[in-house]
Amino acid sequence: MSMKPESTLLRILEETSPKTGEDFFAALVKNLSQCMDVAAAWVTEYVSDFSKLRTLAFWFDGRWMEGMDGVAKGTPCEVVIKKGKVLFIADEVAGEFPDDPDLVKLGMTSYVGIPFKDSEQHVFGNLTVMDRRPLKEKRDALSLMRIFASRAGAELRRIRAESRLRQREEKLSRLLDTAPDAIVEVNRSLNIQLMNTAALKAFEINSDIHTGLNLSNYLSAYSKAKLVELIEHLSKSNTVVAPVWVPEILAAVSADGTRFPAEVTLSSTDSGEASSYILILRNINDQLAAEEKIRSLNKETERLREEIRRLSNVDGIIGTSVPMQ
Repeated sequence: MSMKPESTLLRILEETSPKTGEDFFAALVKNLSQCMDVAAAWVTEYVSDFSKLRTLAFWFDGRWMEGMDGVAKGTPCEVVIKKGKVLFIADEVAGEFPDDPDLVKLGMTSYVGIPFKDSEQHVFGNLTVMDRRPLKEKRDALSLMRIFASRAGAELRRIRAESRLRQREEKLSRLLDTAPDAIVEVNRSLNIQLMNTAALKAFEINSDIHTGLNLSNYLSAYSKAKLVELIEHLSKSNTVVAPVWVPEILAAVSADGTRFPAEVTLSSTDSGEASSYILILRNINDQLAAEEKIRSLNKETERLREEIRRLSNVDGIIGTSVPMQ
């Protein structure tokens, strides 16, 4: 294993700096192996409580290695991730790890492993190089690998953060699209930024064209004025405001001109000029129809009671016994 300190760092930086994700890891291990003149270099992340290795990129004897995922137990990598420390073995690595059959099979002599740690100092992966010759330039090798282990760890953290964000966005999207109420996001000018499936259906709007439309086109004049007033009130608040229930029943209008009454809850998602506002609208046509039916039944019941009272005063129809009265 020989180092070329005058050109190694610059070359690896030039090859890796414009890349991200899988391309970055691939460029890193290939150039690290070539510049350090070692047989193997790889980047892994750890899953299942350190028991398994997931290979992100593996360069070995001048070619890519695929399907190299495996268990960490008994390998030098197990020491790196469980102790969270750099492992440097200049010679006879196979003798120190007799339970790792690959070391003997591949003829490996030297090993360097640097762990990746998150903000809470938990190890989640490592950068490793191995060679068939003893490692002499320990200081140069460690200095170089620490630099790129730090960069690789940061890239892996970024990828994980993006994955978590994407999962949350997908979960939020599923929740929005399965919600029974219409949900609409607008800016201060009432330009529509987002509508869930229930909202698109309620307003009869094509999902491909809803962004850029203005919600005022789908409200009565009074409802628009009331909504603008409430948004103006929320925008002037310097504190986080809880969702506001709109006491009036607003008149919403679908694309074909059909009106329907809606209960509305309004909330702000941010503050300042870039604020967005979330409206949750519930079509209460069915509720109003049910209430009207109840009123009608109550009137009919009262009418029948009055009829019974009138008939009870007619001799011979009901009688004058106590139970009948």
